[in-house]
Amino acid sequence: MPSVVRPFALFVLTLLLVPLSAVVTAAPASADTPFTVNSSLDAPDAALNGTCATAGGVCTLRAALQEAASAGGTVVRITIDLPADTTITLGNHVSIPPNTTVDGCADDASRPCVTLSGDFAGAPVRVSGQGAALRNVAVVSSESASVGIALSGADTTLSQVWVGMTTLGVAHPLSIGVRVTGDRASIGSEYDEFRTTIVNAATGIEVSGADYVAVNATNLGLNADGAPGQQNGHDVAGGQVGILVAENGADVPQSVNIGNTLSAGQHATPACDGVCNAIGQMSQAGIRVAPGAVGASVYVNGSYLGLASDGTTPAAAPGAVGIDAGPGFVQAGTNGPASRNVIAGGAYGVRQTGPEGSVSIQETLIGTDATGAIALAPTVVGIAADGDYAGVSSSRIVVASDATGVVLNGDEGTVTGNVFGLLADGTAAPMAHAVRVVGDRSDIGSTVVEDRNVICSASGAAVVIAGGDRTTVSRNRIGVDEVGAACTGQRANGSGVVVKDVGGDVATRNSIGSVLGSGNTVSNSLHNAITIASTGHNKALHNTGSGNAGLMLDVGGLSAGKPDDGDGPGNPAEENGNVSTPQVQVARDALVSGDGGGAGDYVYLYATDSAAGTAPHGVGALLGQSQVKGDGNGLWTITPAAPISPGTRVAVVSESRSPDTGDAVSEFSTVVTVVATPGGPGTTTPLTVAGSPTLKGRARVGKRLKVVIPASAPTGAVVSVQWLVGRRVIAGATGPALKLGGRHLGRKVSARVTWTLPGSAPVVLTTARIRVKR
Repeated sequence: MPSVVRPFALFVLTLLLVPLSAVVTAAPASADTPFTVNSSLDAPDAALNGTCATAGGVCTLRAALQEAASAGGTVVRITIDLPADTTITLGNHVSIPPNTTVDGCADDASRPCVTLSGDFAGAPVRVSGQGAALRNVAVVSSESASVGIALSGADTTLSQVWVGMTTLGVAHPLSIGVRVTGDRASIGSEYDEFRTTIVNAATGIEVSGADYVAVNATNLGLNADGAPGQQNGHDVAGGQVGILVAENGADVPQSVNIGNTLSAGQHATPACDGVCNAIGQMSQAGIRVAPGAVGASVYVNGSYLGLASDGTTPAAAPGAVGIDAGPGFVQAGTNGPASRNVIAGGAYGVRQTGPEGSVSIQETLIGTDATGAIALAPTVVGIAADGDYAGVSSSRIVVASDATGVVLNGDEGTVTGNVFGLLADGTAAPMAHAVRVVGDRSDIGSTVVEDRNVICSASGAAVVIAGGDRTTVSRNRIGVDEVGAACTGQRANGSGVVVKDVGGDVATRNSIGSVLGSGNTVSNSLHNAITIASTGHNKALHNTGSGNAGLMLDVGGLSAGKPDDGDGPGNPAEENGNVSTPQVQVARDALVSGDGGGAGDYVYLYATDSAAGTAPHGVGALLGQSQVKGDGNGLWTITPAAPISPGTRVAVVSESRSPDTGDAVSEFSTVVTVVATPGGPGTTTPLTVAGSPTLKGRARVGKRLKVVIPASAPTGAVVSVQWLVGRRVIAGATGPALKLGGRHLGRKVSARVTWTLPGSAPVVLTTARIRVKR
C-alpha cells in the first residue's frame, strides 16, 4: 500500500502548489466558455494552451478547431463573429473534432453568415468527431470535383447550411455536396430557423455505408426558398441525383430516413414545411439506391420530389426518376396521411430494378402537385417494380396519357386502396393502363372494402394481367369514382380487366373477383368489362357492372370477330368458352330451374338489363346460386332470395373445375328471359313436341350434318337451332346444317333445338352427340 499512497500524496501536493490563476488560464474549453472567431484569416493556433490566439493575436477558425481538438472531448462551441457575407478561404481542410459545434452566426439570422471556401481537392470541411456539428455557414470549393462537406464522425449534425453556393448565392459546382460515412448523422431539422440548401452538385447528398442517417428540412437542387431559378440573382442548378444511398466497401446503409411525419398544421397546407425535404432539378433521380447497395433500407416520408417547396411549382427534369430504388428496400409513406410524399413529373415516379430489392409506397401523390388537383404526370410509369413483395397503397396515381400507373414485374405484389386516373376534384387524368401485372401471385384489391382501388380514365385497360399467374383482382371499383359517380367521357376506361398471354407466358389460375361479396364493380367501359384472352385456366366470379359498351365477360379474345365458342384460333381453351345458353324457368314456388353447365359445376344467376339473346354488357344483383346435379343432364334449381317474375332477364355464370389443374374457371351465358314453367304463372297452353331431334349426314371433315326437327303442337311455334361442340356453343352456327371443319376433328357435335310460343314455356331438346372423324 505505501507504494501507492506516496505518489498520490505527491500529486495532491503538486496541485496545491500551482497558482490559482494558472489553473484558470489553462482550463479546457467548455460550452460555457466558447471560442469566438474574430478573424477571416486561416492562420494556426500559436500554442495549445486553452486560448484561441494565432501568432498575430487573433482567433481564426483553424486556431479555434485546434484548441477544441486538444480539449480532450470536452464540449466546445465555436462562434464565428465576423461581418455578414465574409468568406474564409481555407488553405487546407479543417476538421471539427468530437463534441464541438461550429456556428457561423453570432446572432440569429435568416441565412448563413459566412462562407467557408476551399481552393484544393477534397472536402474543405470535415465533420469528423463524434457528436460534432456545423451550422449557419455556406461551404464551397473552387474544385468542381470536390466534396463540399464530409460527415465522417458518428452522431454528427449539419443544419442551416448552404452547400455549393456562397452566402451571396454565387455558384461553385461540386461533385458531391455532402458525403456521409458516419452512422447516425443528421442533416437539417424542423426546428431550424431556415432550411439547409444544397445546390450545384452532381450528387447532393451521398450516404456511403452509413446507418441511421436522417435528412430533414433540406432543399436539394432548389434555392434557399425551395424554388427553381436564382439565388440573389445567380442561377441555381440541380445535378444528377439528389440523395444517393451507396455501399462503402462491405458496408451497406441501413435505416436511411429521408423526411419524417408532418404535424397536423404542416400537413394541412401544400407547402413543404417542417421536416419536409424538397428535391428538384435532378437529371437522373431525386433519390437513388446505387446498384451495389443490395439490401439497403431507405424510408421516405413527408418529402417532395420534382416539386418546389410551395407544393405547386414543377421542378422535375424530363426523363428523371423520383425514387430510383434499385436493389434496395424503399418504403415511402409509413405513418399514415401525415407522412405523405409528393412525386411529380419526370419519366418514373418510383422505379425499382432488379430482383433483389422491393418497394412499399403508401400515402403518396404520384403525378400531381401537393393538393392533388394539378397534374404533373410522369411520362412512362408511375410506379414500376421488378422485385417481389412490392406494395402500393392509399395513394393517388396520375401519369401521362400513354403511360401506365403501376407495373408489377415481380411476384406477390399488392395494390390496394389507391385512386388511379383522377385528380382530387374528380377531373379526368387520362392514362394508358392503371395496373399491369407481369409477375405471379399478386393481389389487386382484396376482400376488405377499404382495400378497393378506384380506377378511371385508363384508355387501354384498368387492369392488365400479362402472362402472370394466380393473381386475384377483387372488390375494386372500376369505371366508378370515389363518390360512386359513373366515369364516362374522358373519365371512362377503355376496358375493365384484361387477362392475356404474352409470348410464351400463359396467364393461368387468375381470378377476377373471388368469394361472394368480393367481386369487382366494372362499369362504363368503352369496350368489354372483363376480357379473358388467355389459353390458360382463369375465372371471373361475382363481378357486377353496367353501362359497358362491350360485353360484361368476353372470353373470345381482344380482336373483333374472334369466335367465342371455346374452340377458335383466338381461344383454343375450351374451359374459357361461353356456357351453353340455359333454359331458365320459374315455378309457382319461386324455384328457378335450368340447364347448362356440367355436373358438379356451380351456377350463379344475376339480374341484367342487357337484351335477351346477347352476351351481357353488365350484371347487377346476384339472385341465387346452386350446384349442377351430377346426373349428366346439367340441371340445377335455385331458390332466390326474392321471387323472380317471368320476363326477368338474367345471365347465368357457370363455375367449373379444370380437369388438368382443378382450378375454378368461369363463363357467362348469353342473356335469357325467365319464363314460367308449364302450368305455372303466365302460361296458357302447354307446348309439346312429337319426338326428339336427330342428326342426318356423315360426321366427317368437309361434310355437312343436318338436324331433323320434329313437329310441335299447337302450330305456330318458332324453332331455333344452336350447334354445339362438346357442351360449348359454336358462335354463329344457328342454321339447320353445319359444315364440319378441321377444328371439329375428334370432337363430339350436337344440335340444340328450341321451340317457343307466346304464352307457353319453351321446349329445349338436344340431339345425340356424334364424334367427327377424318
